[in-house]
Amino acid sequence: MLSHQIFGFKCKDILKFISYLLLPIILGVFALVITLQQQQLLKQQHEEDREISALQREQDKFFNDQKYQNELLDTYINDMITLLKESNGSLTSNEITATIARIKTLDIFRQLDAQRNARIIRVLHDAKQLTETQEHSALDLSTAKLCDIDFRHMAINEKQLHELFLMGVFLSNASFINMDMKFVSFAKTAFDKADFSGISTDLSDTKTLYANFQKASCIAARFNRSMLSYSNFWRSNLKHASFHSADLTNAIFTDANLYGAQFQYARITDMQLQSTLSIQDAILPNGTRAEDRNLINNGHADCTISPVDNWALLTGNVITAMSSTNDTNCQFMLQTFAMGATVMQRVNLSFKWDPNTWPHSQAVLSANMGSNVFIQLRGINEIGHIHSQQKLNSTQRFISLVLNRDMHQLEVIIGFEALVKNSSKSNSWCDDIKLFIVYGTDLEFIQDTSTTTSMITAVLPAYKLFTVFNVFNDMIFNPDDATTVENIGRKLSAAINLGFQCLNDVSKPQCSLSSQRKWHTIFDYNITIISPIVLISSHTDNPRRYMVSYTVMDISKNALLPGTQVIMAIDKVPNDQKLILFGFTIVNNTFVQSPFNSSFTVFTTTSPKTDKLWIILIFLELMALFLFFIGLYFCLYCKFRKRENDKPIA
Repeated sequence: MLSHQIFGFKCKDILKFISYLLLPIILGVFALVITLQQQQLLKQQHEEDREISALQREQDKFFNDQKYQNELLDTYINDMITLLKESNGSLTSNEITATIARIKTLDIFRQLDAQRNARIIRVLHDAKQLTETQEHSALDLSTAKLCDIDFRHMAINEKQLHELFLMGVFLSNASFINMDMKFVSFAKTAFDKADFSGISTDLSDTKTLYANFQKASCIAARFNRSMLSYSNFWRSNLKHASFHSADLTNAIFTDANLYGAQFQYARITDMQLQSTLSIQDAILPNGTRAEDRNLINNGHADCTISPVDNWALLTGNVITAMSSTNDTNCQFMLQTFAMGATVMQRVNLSFKWDPNTWPHSQAVLSANMGSNVFIQLRGINEIGHIHSQQKLNSTQRFISLVLNRDMHQLEVIIGFEALVKNSSKSNSWCDDIKLFIVYGTDLEFIQDTSTTTSMITAVLPAYKLFTVFNVFNDMIFNPDDATTVENIGRKLSAAINLGFQCLNDVSKPQCSLSSQRKWHTIFDYNITIISPIVLISSHTDNPRRYMVSYTVMDISKNALLPGTQVIMAIDKVPNDQKLILFGFTIVNNTFVQSPFNSSFTVFTTTSPKTDKLWIILIFLELMALFLFFIGLYFCLYCKFRKRENDKPIA
């Protein structure tokens, strides 16, 4: 029998050595694995204990804060009771008591939450300290800032609230839903957007008789289905407010700003609307869009009168004549083609714009014209110098000029360029020259600059929509201009509202591919742009790609619509109609997009320490397995060689 050897060692000795070595290694590996797992469990338990401790501290802090606020509220109420006893039931009976009550109330408002602030208002109202009577005036709470107040909690049966006087107060996200209010006054009160999500002051389904909203700021406030008979909105800022199906019988809107307001199915007369400061782009009860009176006299060419009526002819000569393409459309045209012409008209701002009431306003000029015509809009100061100016040409639909308190006049100059060789005479015309003012206040300017970025994340993803569109280099487009943004919103509104009309009745002619006409659209859905228009391509690209984000609200239901419903509606509109209504080509022909249109990949991250630990464990286990297979191999190899050596020699 031959003894098989490897490197001078017998196989039997090698196997013994490996068997002696393998068992401690395996035991050591498993001991190490168990130790590491126990450490991991202990660490996890420690983290859980820390979280429980932190949660306990938060709960203790919350209960302590609640206790502290309750103590503040009780102290305030006791102080007011004492003052009422000392002043025979009227906090405004003398100046000192009124001042003390006002200081204490404004100070407590800053320290308490919305629920307790509502209780304070209810206590004061129940004590008749927020009511104007012949015996005493209401407690002055002007400049108080109240957020998330639900006035239903202070009404009788959460319905009736009468004779409430809150003047000059800032009310953010206040709710008056389904309430019956009479003889309430919110004069000079600002109804502010509170949560930047498009939800603003809500007076929906409210019966509010003889309410006073004089000089109130109700930007984007909702008065849907409310009874507002005999209410007073004198000089109020109601920009983008919604009065859908509201009863506005005998309501006063004298000098009120109703720019972009919604009056679908509302009960309001033409006389009421004509008394306003502005109704530009407001949606009237019959679904049509309103326009302010044109500040330009003879802005629409009339072939029956002299073309220079109300215009000063500076150079050349201008005539009125029928369009070469439409024999019913009269236009201003250049007569002396060799030298060109210039006409001018000035608009006095004295009786059209009050810089103290509307300090953040802008003039908007629009016109139709040929390529050989341009229009300049200038702001002129008191001594006749140009303060600022903008220029409109045939590639633009409108321009805007920010008004400054130094401006006393607006000057509109129409220039007809002299024709050079090979120039077309058919391009020397203009018509439909319109000038109006978009009025704005300090308050809405502050809101716009402080809430824009917050609104992006405030809207739930299911309701956040966006459209990506192309802008070519020959188009004048400024995404930071407020008028441009509003114009994009109007175009989106027209297309999306048409989509819902087609969804309900696909037989409408505007829902047909063969229809190339821009049809009248009823606006039952409101579009709110929730973030700045963003350039998502390089500024050197042609075309450049921009993205606009917005929400769609069903006005009748007063609720935001998810992206799936809007996409289903807009898909019913032919692409040619989308282009006519929106005016820009759409990237990939996908008009409305939502974060839920495409799939999302969720990535999870693990701790680097945890990754290293498992790598070590896997390596050790592989080493033990490797040694085990080596031992098994040697065992089988030696056994096989032993059988060969035991064979008899012939």
